Amino acid sequence: MSRTATISRATNETDLTVELALDGSGNAVADTGIPFFDHMLQQLGKHAGFDLSVTCKGEFDRHPSLGSLPPGAPPTELALLLNDPEPA
Repeated sequence: MSRTATISRATNETDLTVELALDGSGNAVADTGIPFFDHMLQQLGKHAGFDLSVTCKGEFDRHPSLGSLPPGAPPTELALLLNDPEPA
């Protein structure tokens, strides 16, 4: 069984897609328009050893982009997609 998940969220300001493969090789790519946030996401995937792809298109103002990532929502939704009973 492959432990992968993809979620997408589109609002009036942004379009966000997150792809995760827990049994990956540490290949992480992020394109959010915020260089430091991209770097942190890439390091998360690299050091955790999972494949991660995060793409966010929309307004260049940082708040709407980061606002599309409600605290806990992506990990919770991904955990549900992976049938994990207790998300991190």
